[in-house]
Parts: sequence; structure tokens; C-alpha cells
Amino acid sequence: MIGAAWTGLYASIAGATGRATAKATPEGRRRIAALLGVNLAINAAWPWVFFRARRPVLGVAVIGVLEASTIALTREVGKVDRVAGAALVPYLGWNLFALTLNATIARRNPGR
Repeated sequence: MIGAAWTGLYASIAGATGRATAKATPEGRRRIAALLGVNLAINAAWPWVFFRARRPVLGVAVIGVLEASTIALTREVGKVDRVAGAALVPYLGWNLFALTLNATIARRNPGR
């Protein structure tokens, strides 16, 4: 189920940022690319912190930063193309769900 969800989310991230990048000014393209790069790097860091390092408390911090990054990316993309910005809303929701789940796990495992 999670694999299917991420397949759809990554497709919407690629489609939305691609669509907005195609319509953006050169400066807008640079901002979208920078925000996307940071977002994807944070996105890649979270599973390592949570699963590999087994640090759910740190995972909450990482995914909180990911959600902030996703908000910034969604706003920037939405400024250029409202439809593309709307396409990122499920990603925002998924990250919020993951943040809530991660926080619950961290709360139940305070020593980690």
C-alpha cells in the first residue's frame, strides 16, 4: 500500500513541478528547482533516520522540516500554476499523516 501511495505521490510531485517549471520565469525555475532539491533530500533522509538509525524523536524533527519544505514548494509552484500547486496537496496531507504517526511512535518510545 505504501509503495503504491508513494508512486502516485512522486508522479504528482514530478508532474506538478514539471508543469510549473515549464511556465515559470528563469528565476522561478531556479526557485522551484532549489525547493524541489531540498525537499527530495529531506524526503530521502527521513526513512534513514526513522528506520535505519531507529531515532523516532529525530524523525519527528526531520519530517517536520519536510512538511515545512513541502509547504514552501507548494506555495512556489502554486504561484506559477494553481493546478500544479493543487496537485501537491495530497503530498502535504501524506506528510502530515506521517508526521502524526511518527510523533505517536516517538511519544510511545521516549528513549529513542
